[in-house]
Amino acid sequence: MPDLDDPRLETAAVRARYNDPKNYTSEDSWHRFTGAETHRQIVRFWRSESRRNQVVLNAGSGDFELGIESALTINLDISETRVSRLPNAVVGSVQAIPLKDNAVDAIFCVGSVINYCDAGATISEFARVLRPGGYLILEFESSRSAELRTQDGFGRSVGLAETFYGDGPEVVWVYTPQFIAHLLEAARIPILNRVAIHVLSPWALLLFGSISVASVVARLDPVVRHVPVLNRWASNHLFVGRSLCHDGRDDTQL
Repeated sequence: MPDLDDPRLETAAVRARYNDPKNYTSEDSWHRFTGAETHRQIVRFWRSESRRNQVVLNAGSGDFELGIESALTINLDISETRVSRLPNAVVGSVQAIPLKDNAVDAIFCVGSVINYCDAGATISEFARVLRPGGYLILEFESSRSAELRTQDGFGRSVGLAETFYGDGPEVVWVYTPQFIAHLLEAARIPILNRVAIHVLSPWALLLFGSISVASVVARLDPVVRHVPVLNRWASNHLFVGRSLCHDGRDDTQL
């Protein structure tokens, strides 16, 4: 098991990196694809639910809005510099959310936010602030991603991965989908749907070492994402879960 006190992923270190205006100024084609596909899934889900009168938490928002209509969207991030550009900004960590119990109807945590955090503590907080019957949309990077096969963290329930963003190196925690599913089950947020985002493209990144080649291959990912033998090696996963009522029921009237 890796050192869970890695200084590069301490909250203060992550906050400092995101508050520095010189960091994360350019986005590579891999992450543009990830963001576009994630946003497409968010909009598709939200339209299918037609719940515009709900209170939404954009957990780990950075300076990006969700692009959905809601009664209120709370934008939460540890970077005061970035989140201050958004309406209803709240500075804080997803591991200690400064909201009351059962405060929101839906939580969106995308952009691999949970990969910079203690996944257990974060999901526990989501369960606390999410009302019974509310939805959680969670996107994360998997330790079983094909391009990590040469790294020590590959396939671990919790592993450390050396990766990239833009034109610079990046380090994140990575988790198996089974580990995240177990945490959600323990938090009484069973999974309703799963979407694999990068499927063939991680193999291209492993074999060719080229972000541009992998991004071209990513165009095939929406076609093959439903093939189990392939999506088990996917890089990014999006889970849709729904919080159970206090008696354990999934109350569809809520």
